[in-house]
Amino acid sequence: MARAPETAVFVTRQAAAERLMISVDTFETWVRTRFIPAAHISRGQIVRWHWPSIETALATEKENRLPDPFIEALKNMPPSRAEKRRKRLGG
Repeated sequence: MARAPETAVFVTRQAAAERLMISVDTFETWVRTRFIPAAHISRGQIVRWHWPSIETALATEKENRLPDPFIEALKNMPPSRAEKRRKRLGG
């Protein structure tokens, strides 16, 4: 009987980045900004991420997404002169 391919539960930074098809730099940025969870194992030079936790974080990311602070700031900006003029002229 054929065995199913084994999937590592704990992965290195490089392996996780490869699975996500992103660069290691992007992976590190995602960890730093808490887009994905921090390393589960960190002992000296041994650093590993729990792959199921990464998958869960990415699957539920849209549900738990915090609002983008730049978009929120734009919503709170006062109207421009052109917008005020349009409003005043009824357009």
